[in-house]
Amino acid sequence: MGLFNHGFFLAFLFFHGVCMLAVAAVQYMIFSDIKAAMNVTKTMMLIKYVMAYLPAFTMGVMFHGVMGVTLFAFLMLHLYMMGTNTTTNEMAKRQTVALDLRGRGQTYLLWSKSLAKATVPRLNEKKVKPQYLWEILPDDYKKPADKEEARAAEKYYKVDRKEAKKAFLHNHYSTRGFFGNIIHTVSYSRFRLDIPRGLRRLVSVQHTPFEHEACVEEVKKGE
Repeated sequence: MGLFNHGFFLAFLFFHGVCMLAVAAVQYMIFSDIKAAMNVTKTMMLIKYVMAYLPAFTMGVMFHGVMGVTLFAFLMLHLYMMGTNTTTNEMAKRQTVALDLRGRGQTYLLWSKSLAKATVPRLNEKKVKPQYLWEILPDDYKKPADKEEARAAEKYYKVDRKEAKKAFLHNHYSTRGFFGNIIHTVSYSRFRLDIPRGLRRLVSVQHTPFEHEACVEEVKKGE
């Protein structure tokens, strides 16, 4: 979502969900009137009749019902993320770490992530050395041919369940409580129609491929 538009986004989901379910309810009432007018006792027989002779009506009921439930489920998801003060990206990464801990009881912390590393004091000791991917997974990654390539590669720290929970799974910003976070986030909603700013951000986004040689050169310059 964009900046300061959480309240408008929640309102969009809520009102569209209500409209979809309202239309589905009206269509169900029409279906009930058809059943009463035709004096049909078996509902399944009438459903087959409507599907055969009124396919657009049937598809409309299914579409509005499914979309209404989906929009409300999406609304609940975003309310949960606002209450826990997390983004979809953070939630996905935490689920990945949780699955890794559940399967192996340990996970790995990227060496360059100083913020997460600062939460685990043990990793700041000189005797604790990070590992490379070819050391962690020798069957999947081969050791580089030269030292420059090895120095440019990412390093990882092995952390246990307790350390991973402190570095990854603990939310340091959830201080207002679940409902307090929701109220605080929605209260900052602002209507901003800044077309030039949006165009500048759209043009400035560039997806450049990773260049290994440039990375090695940066490492050499740093040394």
